[in-house]
Amino acid sequence: MRSNAGASLVDLGDGVLCLEFHSKMNTLGTDQIDMIHAGLEEAARHYAALVIANQGENFSAGANLALVLLAAEEGEWDELSTAVHRFQRANLALKYAAAR
Repeated sequence: MRSNAGASLVDLGDGVLCLEFHSKMNTLGTDQIDMIHAGLEEAARHYAALVIANQGENFSAGANLALVLLAAEEGEWDELSTAVHRFQRANLALKYAAAR
């Protein structure tokens, strides 16, 4: 279907779309956030359900703190603020996604 370096959308059949993370410890960064939004849009148009799953040892370790630390060390406060805002918007989009 669609993928990037950190996540993929996979058609599981029966009207179910799967969002699969495949970063180290399934941490969430830009690639995963982009794919969350893409998955929600695709699911709303063509699927009955969106599931988030993977076969990793950890479902997700949360935000990629290495990226957060790097941005802070480099004083990229605007970029860090934008990343935090995008992460929060993605989580809220998942929480309030339309149910069928």
